[in-house]
Amino acid sequence: MAGAETLIDAAIAGATVVTRTDRLARELRVRVTEARADKGKNVAQASEILTFGGWIESAWERGGPDALLLSGDAERLVWESVIKEDVPGLAGAGSAELFNLAGLADSAATAWERVCSFGTPAAALNTTAETQAFARWRAAFARRCSEGPAAGGWKTRAELPGLVCGLLEAGSIERPDRLIFAGFDSLEPGIEAVAKAVEKRGGRVERLGVGGGADDGDAGDAGQPSGAGQAAAPLCIRYETQQQEILGTAERIIALLREQPKARVGIVAVDLSSYRPLLERYLGAALDPDSLLRSGTHARRVFDLAGAPALSDYGLVGTCLDVLSLDDKRANSFSRVSRILMSRYPRAGERRSEEVSALARARVEARLRDKNRLRIGLSVLERDADHVGAKVFAEAVAKLRAELNETPLATELPPNAWAQRFAFRLVVFGYGAAGLDADERVVFGRWRQALSDLHALETVCPLMTGYEALKRLRKICARRLVQGASGGWQVQAMGLLDTVGLEFDAMFVLGMNAASIPAAPRPHPLLPVQWQRDNGMPFASAEVELSLARTRWQALLTSAPSVTVSFAEQSASGEDHLASPLIADLVATDIEQPAGLWYLAADEQARAGRVEPRVEEGQTASAQVRSGGTSVLRDYSNCHFHGAATARLRARPLDEPEPQPRAMMRGNLVHETLEAFWGWFGTQVALAEALPEQIVGAINAAAARALDRAEKDGLPRALRASLARWLYELIEKWLEIELAREDNFAVTARELEVSLELAPSPGETFTLGRIKIDRIDTLDDGSEVVIDYKTGAEANTWRKWYGDRPDDLQLPLYAVARKKEGMKVHAVAFGNLCARDKVSLNGPPDIELVGRAPTSQERDNWTSWEDALAAFETKVTALAAKYLAGDVSINPDDARKACRFCDLPALCRINEIGGVFEGNDENEGVARDDD
Repeated sequence: MAGAETLIDAAIAGATVVTRTDRLARELRVRVTEARADKGKNVAQASEILTFGGWIESAWERGGPDALLLSGDAERLVWESVIKEDVPGLAGAGSAELFNLAGLADSAATAWERVCSFGTPAAALNTTAETQAFARWRAAFARRCSEGPAAGGWKTRAELPGLVCGLLEAGSIERPDRLIFAGFDSLEPGIEAVAKAVEKRGGRVERLGVGGGADDGDAGDAGQPSGAGQAAAPLCIRYETQQQEILGTAERIIALLREQPKARVGIVAVDLSSYRPLLERYLGAALDPDSLLRSGTHARRVFDLAGAPALSDYGLVGTCLDVLSLDDKRANSFSRVSRILMSRYPRAGERRSEEVSALARARVEARLRDKNRLRIGLSVLERDADHVGAKVFAEAVAKLRAELNETPLATELPPNAWAQRFAFRLVVFGYGAAGLDADERVVFGRWRQALSDLHALETVCPLMTGYEALKRLRKICARRLVQGASGGWQVQAMGLLDTVGLEFDAMFVLGMNAASIPAAPRPHPLLPVQWQRDNGMPFASAEVELSLARTRWQALLTSAPSVTVSFAEQSASGEDHLASPLIADLVATDIEQPAGLWYLAADEQARAGRVEPRVEEGQTASAQVRSGGTSVLRDYSNCHFHGAATARLRARPLDEPEPQPRAMMRGNLVHETLEAFWGWFGTQVALAEALPEQIVGAINAAAARALDRAEKDGLPRALRASLARWLYELIEKWLEIELAREDNFAVTARELEVSLELAPSPGETFTLGRIKIDRIDTLDDGSEVVIDYKTGAEANTWRKWYGDRPDDLQLPLYAVARKKEGMKVHAVAFGNLCARDKVSLNGPPDIELVGRAPTSQERDNWTSWEDALAAFETKVTALAAKYLAGDVSINPDDARKACRFCDLPALCRINEIGGVFEGNDENEGVARDDD
């Protein structure tokens, strides 16, 4: 630009400014508006500041073309049809299902864009099967587009630069008097052709490089912070992890803003995809700690973050898609129905009515879990909703069923008809803009645009089923990026390409590791590699990527007077990283350790000054719940916090639907079958004297009785025969162990209910009620063997009872209860019925229940059954005393086991401490006991 004229002044004077990125265009528009206000000009008068894509499309529309411009989704649909027709020629008839057609269409569309910009590669360069295939696809695609409706033809956005060049040369559209390209590394051939066409028509074209500098030296200041434009001497820091890198950067930003409250800060993540979730979480908490305590509607972010989520990633849109996927002709998955029921949408608009509606839907979800509805028909969903009192939801399901019966998803309709049907079905189900906050209304508006985009597919696909329409709608939503509003532009976090043309008072560059910059070459697979290299296309070669990396690195150094770069030696996935060669000579020798956010600090003193005084940590008021089953002390033994939460707060996990038969149902079948069987036989002698056919008949009869009850609880009748066989084989193996026992027992109690009252201290009692003992055998001397059936995947042994905090307290509590009733307990034992090849009876190591002596390993840390029985009461009484006193400390006895299987991690948040699950766990992947 001539003299001291700035880019902002040029835009105000009427120049057309074309930028590479939306971010630069948006910032320039804001600055132009501010400058207009400062100069007393009309701020409502908009300057033409657009991205190249936006400007070229508006130029095409002004030319009044006859051909129809395809949307990106319609274009990909044409590519899919072209590729699908060509697939049998590639791999044989019927092979289309083996290809990811949607992925191939996306790749073909990208290759088409490059061909339209750089020209068509010579046929001689198509030496691979992939490039030859794309040559065929490209020809078929061009032919399909030229034969569009009414022979007017279709045009794609990739062709617009060439088409606009023709319109400019023909004088069909007005050329801009002054056209400024700002923030481009370089102009691709297609863009350069447009610039030359404007110049040929007499327009003035200026090409501004990175950072606002002109290639001909006549550009002035672009309205950016003072001091920018000269290369800064960067400070380089290395961290151990990505989390520490972001926390350390946040600390430096906070310190900077305290010194310079109005400073504009840029944060660049070279690999934004991996850093974005961490930036969202830790940087947001550091800059706005109060956000951690906010509840209710979505809080607006205090910094701007690039890399918008896909439209389908928003809960509102995801729930809409789930509702539209409900089918009355097929069973719906529990996961989909659960997401709909537990969603925050639809909103009634009034807080109280929303809470009532959400609670009613939650009751429906709980019932589905309780009834193990793994696959759910809409009639069942309507009935269950009505059963729990969710009348409004039940009515919505009924209306949706009527609509689905009128127009099933298998019906073929035009895409515009499906778009209208989908909108109507959402209204029927209660979805609308009522009760949405400002950000959610933006998302809902984009959702309506997505339905309009589905409507537009009618151009290339006259008919499709509802299933196909939903598939297309999901793809449309997945490709649409929607960014929620931020609280301001003072702090901006972005990717490397977003920084082009922007300048700040301070710049922080994260993720400068060798794996990210320079990027690894990734030539496009459908285009000749040598052709890509000759044209200097992105990712074409290591040389191209190194050159681009150096250019952008130098641009970053001139984007602010203060530049801090950093890298983490370990990625979020645990991969080791080295510093990028661009900063190899700057890397510090020491690893910086940030203090971290106060609420994550492991040191109690570091948190003490930031929180209100509380009761001593790990201690609460005395327990008011002073009774319960054996699970209370069992859970408390594993972790004091977990036991107290389940007993005092009634914190219980909801049932997880699973294929029938459920684990609990399998356990009940075994228990009920053995209960009935021993009710008929009674003693070991009777079992030994019975004829084989009598035992077979008794097992089958007992199993039939148990299966009859299970069918009433929802067991599919189709599984009955296989379960009857499984029960017979399992019980048959178990009876072999019963016959091998040498203690001549009589089964004197089955499913016996007892109670136990513990007195930890004078005046303090804890009552264990509802204790149900699976089985008690009485021996010849009057003593008892207490047996507990276990049907889980893990075989239980005496080690479950070892230590001051046993893993399993059921049998110790049974023994103490019987002892207090004056009975002599000879032994307790696990009856492990995991599988027919893993059946066992495991008791104390020094008690020979099955005719074998214990091994030396089994005797480790074990003295005698008498000593253990005497210690059991002391152990359980001590645990009861701590529970009653209010000790709720988070102290898992074995964190790797207790915490991995815990259902309450959101309450204690022990996972955030780190290192809890380090080391190998021999029980990893082993299911918990079903009983």
